[in-house]
Amino acid sequence: YKTCRTIEPGINTDPIDLGFLRAYRVYSSSRIDALKRVIQANQRNKGWLCLYTHDISPEPSPWGCTPEQFRAVVAFAAESDAQLISVRDAADSLEAAVAA
Repeated sequence: YKTCRTIEPGINTDPIDLGFLRAYRVYSSSRIDALKRVIQANQRNKGWLCLYTHDISPEPSPWGCTPEQFRAVVAFAAESDAQLISVRDAADSLEAAVAA
């Protein structure tokens, strides 16, 4: 694997440890306003923010979220001018930047 995501919250900034990517959970118990503050902090820090959930359903598991919650978080991230890409694509981009 190129990367390993942890459950340790935080914004990944230089130097980024691909073997210990910090991430924030998007669960039904997550507060959307708190996730919005994290997205804003990431924008200020120009970091790499990883968000994760396990399922998206009207009745999610304890490790999932509702479609409305997911839409709200993704829409706010998109409005922040963040580049929304997969972890694989972000790792590839980081590797290319380091190699240049």
